[in-house]
Amino acid sequence: MDKIYFYFFMVFIFFYTISVNGQEKVVVQGAITLGNDETGTPAEGTIRWTGNDFEGWTGSKWISLTKGPCGGLYFVLDVDANRYRIVSIDNQCWMADNLRVVNFNDGTPIQKLEADTSWTTVTDPAYCWPEDMGSNANPFGALYNWHTVDPASNGNKNVCPIGWHVPSQQEQLDLVNFLGGESVAGNPLKETGNVHFLDSNENATNLTGFTAMPGGYRSQTSYYELGYYAQYWSATASNATNAYFMDIEYDGDYANIETQLKNRGNSIRCIKD
Repeated sequence: MDKIYFYFFMVFIFFYTISVNGQEKVVVQGAITLGNDETGTPAEGTIRWTGNDFEGWTGSKWISLTKGPCGGLYFVLDVDANRYRIVSIDNQCWMADNLRVVNFNDGTPIQKLEADTSWTTVTDPAYCWPEDMGSNANPFGALYNWHTVDPASNGNKNVCPIGWHVPSQQEQLDLVNFLGGESVAGNPLKETGNVHFLDSNENATNLTGFTAMPGGYRSQTSYYELGYYAQYWSATASNATNAYFMDIEYDGDYANIETQLKNRGNSIRCIKD
């Protein structure tokens, strides 16, 4: 069967992805030109049908558009239309960006808290921006208390996009163990360099593409370690007051699974169901 090439003239076309009933679709505004072409070097962005798959030309090679790193997906949208990159590590599919949604995936708002006293006493779902600055939302994401994650506290709601969830302690352990264990797993998970990690970080490789981002954390008294610590909630409680999280820091090779108070504010990375 002849290959069919689809030419997208980007000067005239605007397209975007939306979610409808949990399913994503592409909406195109403008003109699409379809035609046959036998050239070996088509224009970048050309899409072809090979007879069993759609492929896109990157400018140097053809890549599958239906067999992405996670079931054909390269990005996922949350209910607020924030877009997150996706990375496949072993048999898990992770977001490669920190969560920054301010509503549960049914549209219910998450309360925003900034006062120290509120973070000390609240047992309901809550979030804040690092240092109370909305400009930190991208790339550092929001900081959430564990009650945002806990179905018993949040009314059985999900802060992650439909089809995704906050990882369990075991899913975090599976990730860490695949990368060689807690003592060394931080380096292949961390963003390299010092653009967002403000110090050290010499051994970071980000070989997984996870791109751990140091959003710091919110305690009962203040904000700490923005640019230094990347700390991610799990969905697993350790006792009545504490829950498990994954700790990655600027000056170590490790990714430790530890516990801390549920009313502390941490980052979240969702994992695909």
